[in-house]
Amino acid sequence: MINGRQSTFRSSRRSAGRPAVLRRTAAVPVALLLAGTGLVIAAAPAAADPECKSYHDLNGDNQADTVVGAPGVVGGSAPRDGQVTVHLSNGKTETIAGKPGFGSSLTFVCNQLVIGSPYESAAGIAEAGAVHVYGPTDSGTIERRATYTAGRNGVPGTPQQGAHFGTAVASTPDVRPGSDPGSQRLYIGIPGEDVNGIDGAGRVTSFTTGTGDGPVGAARTTTYATPGVAGVPSPNAGLGTTISVDAGIVAIGAPGQPVGGVARAGKVMIESINNDFTTYSLSQDSRNFPGTAETGDRFGWSVHVAPSVDSSPTRLLIGVPDETIDGIVHAGAVDVVPFSEATGRPNDKIVAWDQDSPGMAGATEQGDRFGWAVGSAVIGDLQQLVVGTPYEAIGDREAAGMVQTIRTGLAWTQSTRGVPGTPESGDRMGASLSGSIMGLAIGLPGENDASGAVIVGVPQDEETPELLLPQSSGSPACFGSALQH
Repeated sequence: MINGRQSTFRSSRRSAGRPAVLRRTAAVPVALLLAGTGLVIAAAPAAADPECKSYHDLNGDNQADTVVGAPGVVGGSAPRDGQVTVHLSNGKTETIAGKPGFGSSLTFVCNQLVIGSPYESAAGIAEAGAVHVYGPTDSGTIERRATYTAGRNGVPGTPQQGAHFGTAVASTPDVRPGSDPGSQRLYIGIPGEDVNGIDGAGRVTSFTTGTGDGPVGAARTTTYATPGVAGVPSPNAGLGTTISVDAGIVAIGAPGQPVGGVARAGKVMIESINNDFTTYSLSQDSRNFPGTAETGDRFGWSVHVAPSVDSSPTRLLIGVPDETIDGIVHAGAVDVVPFSEATGRPNDKIVAWDQDSPGMAGATEQGDRFGWAVGSAVIGDLQQLVVGTPYEAIGDREAAGMVQTIRTGLAWTQSTRGVPGTPESGDRMGASLSGSIMGLAIGLPGENDASGAVIVGVPQDEETPELLLPQSSGSPACFGSALQH
C-alpha cells in the first residue's frame, strides 16, 4: 500500500442517503480486498470440471476454510518473516512460511490459495514482488503449485525495484469466448511499478496459467498509458493498490492518482472482464458523484464489488478514508455506486456515507479513517455492506477500531457484548475485512502489540464469534492484515 497521509484538506460536506439492505438467498461468493489485472489458474485436478467443486476449501471436505495473512515486518533493523495460517474447517491449522511481506494479500482460485508477497526479491531485484499459489494434495497436505513474478513464464513486464508485484490479488471465472471450462482469471496489482519513467504509477496484470509452474497464457496488462485508457501515468498514483472483481466488473484502486490537477485525490479504474465495455475511471469529479475531489482524499484506497442479490443491483463500494467532513480531516467516507452489469456503468443514485449519515453508528471525528476497508457479508439472513474504521477511538484508547454496516446501524467494537477481547490502543479492529455467505471475518493486526488477531463472526442472531490468534505471539507479525473467509 501507499504510505503516508496529508494533513491539509479543503472542507466539503457529503450527501447521504439510504441504499436498501440486500436479502441474500443464493450462494454467491463475496470476497473482500484486493488484487491486480487478470490471471487464470487452471483448477486443481479435484476441481477441473466446468465449475469449481469447492471454493475456499484446502482439505477437500467441501467446507470453507479461513485463511489469515501475517506479513511480518518489512525493512528496519529487525525484519520478521511473513506467514499465512490456514484454519481448516476440521479444527486443524496449517502454516505456510515466507519472506517479510508474505501474506500481504490473499485470494482463492477454486480450491487453490493465492498469496501475495510484494516485498520479496525477484531475479535479484529487491522488493520487486512475487505471487505464490498453493493447493491441496491427495494426502490432505498443502503444497506450492506455482510462483509468479514479472517477466517469468510469460508474465508481462520485468522485475523493478520497489514495484511490489502482488500487493493486491483477486480472481474470477474466465468467461471469455474460447476459454477452458473451469478456468479462473487472476488479477495482480503492482502499485509501485514505474510506467514510462513515471515512478510508482502502477500497473495491473492478468493471465491464465498452465499446469504447475508452466507458462501462462492470455496475458494482458493495464496502466494509465495503455492505448484506449483515458488519463496519463502519474507519480505515486499506485494503480493496483486494491482490486475487486465480480459481476463482470474489475475495480482497481489508484488512490494517489491526481484528478484535474488535484494531487492524490484518487481514482478507481473500471475494466470489463471480457471486454464488454471500454475501460474508464471514476473519481469524485465524475458525473453524479457527491462531493469534490480534494488533495489527499485517497479515493479508491479500498474497493469492493458487492454482487447482485434478488432484485438489488450490483454495487461498488469505494473507500475514501482521508476525506474531510465539515472541516474534520481524515474522517473518511464511502461511496456506494449501483452498477449495470450490461453496460458496466453506474445506473442509479450514487450515495456517499460517513459516520454522521442517517443510520450510521458513531460520529465523524478527526483521524477515524472510516472506509479504510470495505466489503459485504451475510449477517443473519441479509447481505450487509460493511465498513472498517480501524483508527476509531474507543474511550481514551486511540485506534482501537470499529466495524459497522451501512444504513442499518449495526456496529461492533471489542466493547460490544459478545465480541471477544478488550479494546486497546493500536488494535486497529477493521483494518481488514472478508465476507461471504459464511459471514464476516475482521482483522485486528495491531492486537497484542502488533502480534495480531482475527474475529470470525459477529454477535448477531445468537452467533458466537471466534477469536483467532497467531500460533506464536509476542513479537510483531500483524496477523490479520489480510483475510479470506
